[in-house]
Amino acid sequence: MIFLRFFVLITLIFQFNLYSQKKHQDDNIEYYTLLFELNNPNKKEINQIELPGVYRELSSTYDTRLITFEKEFNITDVNIIYSIVIENSFKSEAMIKINNNFINNNIIRGTNSYDINLPNNLLKKGINKISIHVICTELEGALDGDIYLNSQKEIISLNGVWDYYLNDKFINNIKNEPTQGFDLLNFGELDIPYYTSNDLDDSKWPIADFPSSNDMLFDNDNFNGAICFRKIVKLNKVPIEDYLIKINKGIDDYDRLYVNGKLVGKTDCYSCERKYIIPKDYLKKENLFTLFIVDKHGIGGVNSEIILSNSKELLDISDKWSFKKILEMQLLISTKVLDNKNSFFNSQQFNFYSISGIKLNFKNLLIEQKTNSNYYLLIIFLLLSILVVFFVYNSIYRKNKVNKPQKNKIIDEKKYLFIRSERADHKILLNEIISIEGKKDYVKVSTDEKSFLVRKNLKTFLKELPTSKFIRISKSVALNIEQIEKIEKNMLFIKSGKYYIIGKKYNYEIKKVI
Repeated sequence: MIFLRFFVLITLIFQFNLYSQKKHQDDNIEYYTLLFELNNPNKKEINQIELPGVYRELSSTYDTRLITFEKEFNITDVNIIYSIVIENSFKSEAMIKINNNFINNNIIRGTNSYDINLPNNLLKKGINKISIHVICTELEGALDGDIYLNSQKEIISLNGVWDYYLNDKFINNIKNEPTQGFDLLNFGELDIPYYTSNDLDDSKWPIADFPSSNDMLFDNDNFNGAICFRKIVKLNKVPIEDYLIKINKGIDDYDRLYVNGKLVGKTDCYSCERKYIIPKDYLKKENLFTLFIVDKHGIGGVNSEIILSNSKELLDISDKWSFKKILEMQLLISTKVLDNKNSFFNSQQFNFYSISGIKLNFKNLLIEQKTNSNYYLLIIFLLLSILVVFFVYNSIYRKNKVNKPQKNKIIDEKKYLFIRSERADHKILLNEIISIEGKKDYVKVSTDEKSFLVRKNLKTFLKELPTSKFIRISKSVALNIEQIEKIEKNMLFIKSGKYYIIGKKYNYEIKKVI
């Protein structure tokens, strides 16, 4: 199995059908300016916090928080070249400003350490101010390492008390509960300005109305990739107030919305509600809306109507969107090419390609054979490894086979369980549980009265529950069987009226149980 996985890993190649190869500069500065209302002169309520440290206490929600941290520091010599060092970085993502100017257009992501050179023109002699704008989508936001300015002559520590304030207006314009863990639009290096431009002629593109399924648009049950949707939206007059665009049942999986070439919202969340505020300054009487949708797994698409509204107007803009496939992910499994000029391969053999499309020499991927003795030693080593794996697996299998019936019997007889949530142990009757939803390293356990967030993944948590009472219906959701009301195609409805999309590989088990 290990060697089979290794072989599959080598042959797993993304084939990108790119309609534009131009690199583009992300509009990170403009988007952060929008989210954090950096053009708004209104003062916000300022609090203080100690950094490094936890800047968001553990809570029961993944809702986005937009947090700005600020601190003053003193520079005595502006001719010195400084860099800013952030050890271990932030768990979410952030951008940095010095004296109200972004140091670059790059976003700090993950838990890496950063050492970033500061442009000299941003610093001044005397008091300077650093601002760090953080998009926190974690349950517990934290900065674990030191923050300081570094130069050949001195180190200026930024550890200690920081001012901070929260930005609430645009928190729904970004949400991140990733289903697959990477941004395919960035991965493919698409020319976003090209697809969001009024100069692009989409008159020959096919037309779609929402709600719709991506699989139906392309008559492909296994479509995984990215689609660009475009539509001209006409308003009665130039807006004097912000608009709200809303998709009640959300999008599967990931989307970005641009209005007149400007990014206004993006979400990576499986079928979560989309609710983006569009600033009035972004709008005019005739507007180009561009919606990118990435379907990473299973059935994808827009799940309900798209409504545009403000305090005086409500528009249904769900119809007549032009669309085009711009990326597709495929697993290449062909081994031989015959006389097919349109084939991806150009000869009758295995060919291997990098993600960027460059042909690789497979021999260079293998260990060079120096001598015959080395070759035979390698064969012997592989055979011994296989035997060891076989005996270990066989031993574990027999042990589990003996213990499993007794363990299953105990679990099946369970009436309740204790779960650790919000720093307390809660006794939950199994019959009262409605749903269990996986959220990264947590599960959300919902009852009629309350929801609990437990620090376990879904697979581990379900091992503690009787299979006769709970069933998994998708990669991230399991339900109490007693709560199931009806099933319509790939939609499953529970007694409360809420519905879920059934994952393809779970269809058989659900039908067998129901």
